[in-house]
Amino acid sequence: MVSKTELQASSIINLVYSGKLKEANKKLQKLPRTHFFYFVSGWIAQLQGKHQKAISLFEKSLVKNPLNVDALIGLSTSYLYFRDTERSIECAEHSVLLESKNPKTHLALGTALAKSRKTQKALTSFAQAFELAHENVGLPHRNEILKDVLTSWGACYVDLRQFEEAQKLLELALRMSET
Repeated sequence: MVSKTELQASSIINLVYSGKLKEANKKLQKLPRTHFFYFVSGWIAQLQGKHQKAISLFEKSLVKNPLNVDALIGLSTSYLYFRDTERSIECAEHSVLLESKNPKTHLALGTALAKSRKTQKALTSFAQAFELAHENVGLPHRNEILKDVLTSWGACYVDLRQFEEAQKLLELALRMSET
């Protein structure tokens, strides 16, 4: 049986995914100050472009739960905003160590590696992320994850000036967006 808190959390996450940040934040304020609260607050801050605030909130989430992979991914992404690729890669690698079967961890690592111009390693991470997301049909928000992976993967090939491969991946991402 699903608890009331789990239902509230799921509802809040769906609101964030659909871009209803004010509504999500309003519901979030009613929850206790757990790692989930700080993670989602950080996620909302990040989506609003408040990356320093996001970093602080993700760090608070990790204090409450050091195994919160989503907070590590958020932290990795916010560090990229400040061009701190070293810390971004560190957070993403830690997330992969914690959840090697999670495509989002490999996507985060690929993104951090690509931003630091470690393109070949990034391609490997994107390929792993795609394989994991593609295999896991029941993955929540699977199509969004696949589109993000394909877009980032394609951009990596653009950086390598391998335009045919980039075009294939980006066209697939575009077709997925149309469905």
